[in-house]
Amino acid sequence: MDVLLITPTEEYSKDVGDVVSLFISDYALHVNEDCAADIIITHDESIVSGTRKLSISLSGIYYTSSFSEEKIYSDKIVNKRIHKRQLKLNLYSALKEATSISPPWGALTGIRPTRLVYSYMAEGITLEESLSKLSSYYDVSSEKTELLKAVILEQKKYDSSDTRDVNIYVGIPFCLSRCRYCSFFSALADDIRLMERYTDCLIKEISAVKDMLKTSEYNIRCVYFGGGTPTALSENMLERIFIELENIISSAREVTVESGRPDSINREKLSLIKSFNIDRISINPQTKHLATLKAIGRNHTSEEIEQTFYLARDMGFNNINMDLIAGLPGEKIDMFMDTLNWASKMNPESLTVHTLSIKRASLMHLWKDSLPDGNIVSSMIDSALEYCINNKMNPYYLYRQKNQAGNLENIGFAKEGKACLYNIDTMEDTCSVIALGAGGISKRVWENRKLIKRSPNMMDPYRYIERIDEMIERKRQLFFS
Repeated sequence: MDVLLITPTEEYSKDVGDVVSLFISDYALHVNEDCAADIIITHDESIVSGTRKLSISLSGIYYTSSFSEEKIYSDKIVNKRIHKRQLKLNLYSALKEATSISPPWGALTGIRPTRLVYSYMAEGITLEESLSKLSSYYDVSSEKTELLKAVILEQKKYDSSDTRDVNIYVGIPFCLSRCRYCSFFSALADDIRLMERYTDCLIKEISAVKDMLKTSEYNIRCVYFGGGTPTALSENMLERIFIELENIISSAREVTVESGRPDSINREKLSLIKSFNIDRISINPQTKHLATLKAIGRNHTSEEIEQTFYLARDMGFNNINMDLIAGLPGEKIDMFMDTLNWASKMNPESLTVHTLSIKRASLMHLWKDSLPDGNIVSSMIDSALEYCINNKMNPYYLYRQKNQAGNLENIGFAKEGKACLYNIDTMEDTCSVIALGAGGISKRVWENRKLIKRSPNMMDPYRYIERIDEMIERKRQLFFS
């Protein structure tokens, strides 16, 4: 579908597109062009006596309009934020009336709705008042405000970090095959020489950061090995990395290794992980169904997932996470429920339920796959929420993504005391992160999140290797200068 935006503020066209995507999944946005379109969005505004009067009119297959007034603020940054929000809310109101669609998250297009609630609470109002404000202002459904309430109440059970705490992220950008939905930059684990060179450079970066930490006041809170698939590396490579990080691992409150795929895990690797007293691992089936696994590019079976899971259990791992995806190609609600029941029988300590999102960097986007029916996926997510709560797993973190089926969310569930601190810290931006390895983004968080600065590492492992000294210097400047 072609959508034409006629606007005096072209710089907000991406934000307009974000709102349109809440109602129309497949569209092309044209801005101030002379072209035919199925929907024409006309944006007019004027400033009268210190007030911005803004209107949105729809024409084409829809005919309706929306109007609002907002005070003009002298602070340019504040005024820009209010201006953008005013435009988005007007467009949202017009499209909701025209389409009769009520998005579950209302006009929210950001990825962290919990952050808005926390910001309201920081103003001195209660959680209930904050949720009511969110609902009335952004038209968020009662089901989603109740979900936010459950998440925030669960997060309050866990210790928060302070400005002296820092999390360590270790990125391993290699996989045995590329999943069709994946948007992360990763290389196939078939070039041993590249993986060895990468391991050498990662160890160099770790060593440099360790030296910097010796003279700092930072405390290690969590260590998280992500990717890619960390266990795509050989036992020797993993052992070298663990040895270099041994003191950091031993001082951390929580350490996680994404062991993701059973075709990357064996007894020797699990034994190695266990020998460093790392207990939390993630074994991610995504689905039980073989046809779906093949369709999304995963070279394993549900039986292999079970074998790996029970092997880890037998070896003493008592904090295992599993990831599932709602809305995978060709799957219906009964298939998803079958996967949910199957996974729950293994009894993981935490379960993360993702809603399928088609990212621009994924093969799904390249092959022009379409998102599944939003109502079906919504039923899947509702079923997962009910099922997990009934099985004493509470929602403890939540985030959203662009181009997500049904404009829904990803939810992490965990048994009592088993929530992942790193996930909470990352979603809520409450703890600094020193990110090591290709694709990692370091983040320094000042007190009360008054200031957050980020510094990315190169995504491509070749460029990371070439510029390793620069990656180290970036961290020195961000955290230790």
